[in-house]
Amino acid sequence: MKRPRNFLCKCGCGEYCTKNYKIGHILRIKPMKPFLGKEPPNKGMKIVRRETRICPICSTAFIVREKDGKKYCSRECSKKRKVWNKDLTKEVDIRVRDNGLKVGRSLKGKSPWNKNLTKEMSEGVRKYSRNRSEISFNLWRDKNFVNKVHSSWKQSPNNSEIILNSLIQDNIPDAWVFTGDGSFWITCYGKNMNPDFKSLTGKKVIELCGRFWHTEEEMTKRVKAYNDKGYDCLVIWEDTFFRNMDKTIEEIKAF
Repeated sequence: MKRPRNFLCKCGCGEYCTKNYKIGHILRIKPMKPFLGKEPPNKGMKIVRRETRICPICSTAFIVREKDGKKYCSRECSKKRKVWNKDLTKEVDIRVRDNGLKVGRSLKGKSPWNKNLTKEMSEGVRKYSRNRSEISFNLWRDKNFVNKVHSSWKQSPNNSEIILNSLIQDNIPDAWVFTGDGSFWITCYGKNMNPDFKSLTGKKVIELCGRFWHTEEEMTKRVKAYNDKGYDCLVIWEDTFFRNMDKTIEEIKAF
């Protein structure tokens, strides 16, 4: 084993050391001038400890802080993770129930960030509203999404539609089919329209409307949208239909 070599400290103190300077003596020759009489800029700051983790999806190594709960290297990998509570409900799994109660307790008494704010008052509310509007607009242009949502409503024909459908099948059989249950959609100007009846012999549709829910101006725009897609539309108002059903059937035959 080699013994350490002894050198005289270059600061001029006359003491021996194993290197050029004895520990701490280099400041006598090269003092830290920028910090003499001043506090260092990092005084009081906590040391951030980092560690290397492995992404369980793509096996890529990434560096994060020790206390950071990040488990995946990117957002794309986090979307591919297996969700433990998928297809589980509060009644099936006790963990889902406990987690729901925990989240509810943590939010109790807290007010949302946009409370009492409007689009005219806050830029954040305007931006959030625009983003939600674009997302909703793109979703409702997808026919698969529309059919899925419509089927979840479990919507059935109302009394007026049942009566009109029975009259049509008795007087004009094999000519019209009821489509108000979401079985047929027409997309125009980015909006999905679901007519109540569709012709089996041509591009014709029927809309049965109540004056409580619809206005004449609204239905005029709807008829124009159908015409732009190549469909002829007959609008039947409920009050007129119940006042004279025979006349309504004759209008449908002549349409």
